[in-house]
Amino acid sequence: MGVLTDIFAATDAQVDALSPDDIPIQMFPGVEAKGVHIIKLGTLQNILVGTDVQDAIGQHEWMDEKSAEGFWITRLPKELFDALAGLNGDQIPEVAHKWSETAEFESEHWEKSEVEDLMTRIVLLAKDARSNGKGLFVWTCL
Repeated sequence: MGVLTDIFAATDAQVDALSPDDIPIQMFPGVEAKGVHIIKLGTLQNILVGTDVQDAIGQHEWMDEKSAEGFWITRLPKELFDALAGLNGDQIPEVAHKWSETAEFESEHWEKSEVEDLMTRIVLLAKDARSNGKGLFVWTCL
């Protein structure tokens, strides 16, 4: 059993209005990112902007715990959101290659092509969210 993770675009008000029974990926634009937890997102932020991984993890803003059974929502750090939204298509393969070589992905035997596909979808979501005045949020369930 792995960590279930979805990254979705919404406003703060939309996130605040979620009930414990809501599944954000079914309500808002998003990317299913099973196995991508905040440590992996911290390594991505380190690759993109040089933030120390532990500092990047600490930048995830706790939005809400919607269930005692273990799912919660954090806001993707602004620094990471801005870096993702600012990437162009030519940069994605190189960044995805570096991200796929981190211990977190290698230990789980992710293929480079899987990481690049995921990265492409996250970048497109970030660009769309920025153009629509929304933020990116991470829904995680153990």
